Amino acid sequence: MNERALTDLGVDPATLTAEDVMARLDARVEQLVHDLQARPFFQDVMSGHLPQPVLRRVLQEVYLDIALYQEHIIEASIALIGQMPRSLDVRLIEDLLHHQAEEFDHGEMAVRDYVGLGGDEAAARGRRMTPAAFGIAALRRMMVHTRDWPAWLGSLYVVECSTPILTAFVKDHFRGQGVPGRGLEFIEHHATADLEHAALLRNVLLEIAQAIPDAREGMLYGPEYYLQLYPAASWEAAYRRALQGTPEVSVREPA
Repeated sequence: MNERALTDLGVDPATLTAEDVMARLDARVEQLVHDLQARPFFQDVMSGHLPQPVLRRVLQEVYLDIALYQEHIIEASIALIGQMPRSLDVRLIEDLLHHQAEEFDHGEMAVRDYVGLGGDEAAARGRRMTPAAFGIAALRRMMVHTRDWPAWLGSLYVVECSTPILTAFVKDHFRGQGVPGRGLEFIEHHATADLEHAALLRNVLLEIAQAIPDAREGMLYGPEYYLQLYPAASWEAAYRRALQGTPEVSVREPA
């Protein structure tokens, strides 16, 4: 019996089928969405009581984090794909690389939205990483260091499945609060595109969990690692920066 996993996960992964693992990951997505909606900062953002400039600033700060960590997590993700067993069907590797290719420029998308909301592009590109962005990038790179590609797969699945739910939930609210469309490209895109990604990843993870039973434990650990920092901790940090102001990143009013 895996006492460590029982303590950390509440279950011994060795007792689970591949289908059980996917069911637990799907349940983790639901729990993530529920827990995030209960967070005071999220309720504040969705309350309609924040002044529009402050709400816009919150989005800017979220986009700033994405722009700062995105290239690092893409690089790490491609390295993790390269660590996967050569016994796997090459078709699965092609699917994962295709997914990363579609994610490749999303940091640039975040920069465009940051600028569209009034942020200074040169200042954003030239600044040191925020602590939250550094932590997210470091977590993904640690998975590379420990060659824990199953944990990456599990965390990726939970993030990709929760993103369209959360972005669909907030996009109409931001529009209604007067956030300009040139600052919503990232949210609009992920409200739909990640539905396809989630379906693709579900098939990939299920097939890998069936082929490599030892990967099931890592798939369940991965979300628990990642959710320590993303999305709640990262977004709450962005919210607090927006309220406090960050003078090292200049902000101009959108034209």
